[in-house]
Amino acid sequence: MDVAADVAVGVAVNVKAFRYRIYPTDEQEAFFRQIAGCRRFVYNWALTERRAAWAAVKAAKKAANAPAQAGASAQASSARSLSYIDQQNRLPALKAGHPFLRDVPSHCLQAALRDLESAYKAFFKGLADKPAFASRDDRRSF
Repeated sequence: MDVAADVAVGVAVNVKAFRYRIYPTDEQEAFFRQIAGCRRFVYNWALTERRAAWAAVKAAKKAANAPAQAGASAQASSARSLSYIDQQNRLPALKAGHPFLRDVPSHCLQAALRDLESAYKAFFKGLADKPAFASRDDRRSF
């Protein structure tokens, strides 16, 4: 059944969703908390990096517009903002510096970077506020 095709034609479609409550053991619950903490750490690290990169881009552009400074155009061309791929490529170095990140699956940490990328895309489209740092109390569910 192709839901998108039915909606395009005008056919009413009922879409169901199921929510499941899991009952993890104490060990599993501790692991889930560890994953959430590591995701929050990576998200906040990536947000700090992006803000610093954007500040460097702005400073380089400002320096390039000032006529008295020599070499400003070289700085302006080398400064650029970061993307998901840039930060994903930096994850191994981050894991080397913070061994506790090795205890959680890599795809969980990459998902935090994708979430930040989505937050920035929504911000630039005008659909959301500027991405903020994640706190412990933000989203405690999976």
